[in-house]
Amino acid sequence: MTVLLKGSSYLPSRGGHAPGDVRDAFREALDIYVSREVGAAEPMVELREQQVSLCQLCGLLWNCTDILPGVWWDTVCGLAEAHRRDWPRSRTYGATARWLKAMNDNASKRSWRCVEVRTQSLGS
Repeated sequence: MTVLLKGSSYLPSRGGHAPGDVRDAFREALDIYVSREVGAAEPMVELREQQVSLCQLCGLLWNCTDILPGVWWDTVCGLAEAHRRDWPRSRTYGATARWLKAMNDNASKRSWRCVEVRTQSLGS
């Protein structure tokens, strides 16, 4: 298995402040998700020289307490309105990741099939 967050003190299960490259990849995948055709494959983006899915990024940011920047928050709110859904409970990456995963699970007969992302912390 791949150790995606090697060298990072961020642990997705604990949450807190996520690395900038993980947050950047999530925003990139979110942009692709919003602009893709209905029925298109799940967005994939590069993170630390590996291809990761939007679902995997949702898992990495599940408990992230960082605030989603305004332009992407507006994108999420527009997506919620387009799908007649409530907005995420807060503007954090974590709340947005959980909301996006739930929205996709409810909209489709089968949920995203996430490949497990193994993380390892080498710092404290």
